[in-house]
Amino acid sequence: MGAWMRVAEYRLGQLRQMNNVALYPQSDLTARDVLEFGADHVVVATGARWLTNLCGANELPTAPLVGPSIFTPDDLAAGIVPPGPVAVFDFDNYYLGSAVAEDLAAKGRAVTYITTGGTVAAWSFMTNEQPHVYQALARRNITLRTSEIVTGFDGETLSLAQIFSGVAQQIAVKSLVIVGQRAGGAVLHQALLAADWAGAGITSLHLTGDANAPGAIAHAIYQAHKTAQELGRDRTVIKRDRPVVFTDTAQ
Repeated sequence: MGAWMRVAEYRLGQLRQMNNVALYPQSDLTARDVLEFGADHVVVATGARWLTNLCGANELPTAPLVGPSIFTPDDLAAGIVPPGPVAVFDFDNYYLGSAVAEDLAAKGRAVTYITTGGTVAAWSFMTNEQPHVYQALARRNITLRTSEIVTGFDGETLSLAQIFSGVAQQIAVKSLVIVGQRAGGAVLHQALLAADWAGAGITSLHLTGDANAPGAIAHAIYQAHKTAQELGRDRTVIKRDRPVVFTDTAQ
């Protein structure tokens, strides 16, 4: 997935060429730091975080799974390599679950990929990527289990249920990676709301991108562009359209 970094790298390259832009990469900010910038407008785009929530047979997220050796893609991005054998439970159903499984297998782990979908990376059927996903997982000898949900994990035994019949099964693994639900929002944004940002001279405060509503890369780009266009503008209140009734005047 390294090629996808072009989305960020292109924009960073453009920003670095602008004399009226100051970049502070890898710098954590508190609400106090933001207020001291003296900015007229503040945009918070701090992304989303992956959760350890499971899902039910309807594929709607349920409660978080708490226990030993349970990880999310955020943990893997931070450099953690879970002990094997490892199970990847994917109910995001796009590219990331299969990419995580492939990456862990490349690192020498025995991997079982489990998904609620009837096929691996079910949504990738819509983007013509699914054959390539299957081929990549086959090259890594990854075990595939479809139409199943995870119902429990104690650090040694993973409990599963067939999504339609509810038939239970168990497999032995040492760790579980859950690729399912993400949560937007931001600690920084909440802190600014509590800090009377308007009283500090900030005229507008925006939450955008995955921090506002987790989605695909295209959604984050759209939201960011829309937010930039709205800076300094009065927000338009959308009202109901006036009903128009066409009358036949030829009679």
